[in-house]
Amino acid sequence: MKNVNVDALLNSMLERADRTLSCVEGFRPEKHGTVNNNTILEAQVTVRDLLQGVQDEILLHDKSDSESISATTTASVSSEEDDDNHEDDVDDLLNYSDNPTITMTALAHTLWKSILRPGRDSAIDATAGNGGDAKIIAELLFAPSRSDTNINKNMSHLVCIDIQRQACQATQTNLSKLLTEDVLHDHVSIHHGSHAPLTLPPSGTGPVALVAYNLGYLPGQEHSFDSTTTITETSTTLTSLSDAVLCLRMGGLLSVLTYPQTNVVEDMAVQAFVEGLALFSSRTHDWRDFLVEPDSVHYAGLGKEDEIRREIRQRLQYIHEELGARQCWRVHVHEKLGWHNAPRLLTATRVR
Repeated sequence: MKNVNVDALLNSMLERADRTLSCVEGFRPEKHGTVNNNTILEAQVTVRDLLQGVQDEILLHDKSDSESISATTTASVSSEEDDDNHEDDVDDLLNYSDNPTITMTALAHTLWKSILRPGRDSAIDATAGNGGDAKIIAELLFAPSRSDTNINKNMSHLVCIDIQRQACQATQTNLSKLLTEDVLHDHVSIHHGSHAPLTLPPSGTGPVALVAYNLGYLPGQEHSFDSTTTITETSTTLTSLSDAVLCLRMGGLLSVLTYPQTNVVEDMAVQAFVEGLALFSSRTHDWRDFLVEPDSVHYAGLGKEDEIRREIRQRLQYIHEELGARQCWRVHVHEKLGWHNAPRLLTATRVR
């Protein structure tokens, strides 16, 4: 058994139990019934007794382990190696970077798989960056294992956009490792420029089923981030999102990864925009007024940015006129609880 500071561990557990059980305000009488101080005290005592028993068991095992180590050193080394191998196995099973239950990026990639039809659909990576997302999309659209059509008859097209030349070059390099020269030339467009207005696939290609955004700044610039770093801007992002909504086929997906820590106003603006899409059909609130209601504290992050609020309403008005009153969207917000300013994944699917 590995050395652990049992006292520190147990004290931490006890403190957390105390804090949790002492939060009487956290209980809702309509769901949990009346809770008084005696109930809380009894629960605390019960938890402490249980944890004390756990501590006794751990100390007992520690003593037993120590005796075993002094008697058989070789067995101890073997046990430690087994522990290390077990941890490696757990890491392999979790596979953090590709696990959709852990990272927002992996979750986005999983959702894209349910939308894209290889050989039939087109897609737009509106913030190409280093080409990581573009590579996933290319695999979904052009990989032989997913497509039943000959590549010469493949109607899919991938548009990659970035305002930074180095990002476009990185995307080109990344995709060239995956695709043949012919596929890269005939079915992929890499556009160096702003994503507003949004560059669309060439005419004659498949309908747009996915428009993906990974907002913020170019990955790899974390250590050199300063006032000169290029980051996405709220106004151009809203313009681009409007273009994306209008070009999506029925069943198509708008996928946006935002970073509140980098730009909280942009994060709030994107949330307000996609919620407006949902309100076209849900009618929980009037989509024209939900941003100006006195109790709209959800978008307090926009502060007094009246210009941005006005632009969101104008964009929604334009979409409402273009796609009609019968349009219908399903919008979701995916975020980590307990992580302040963690990245947020917002998705909007056009269902009518």
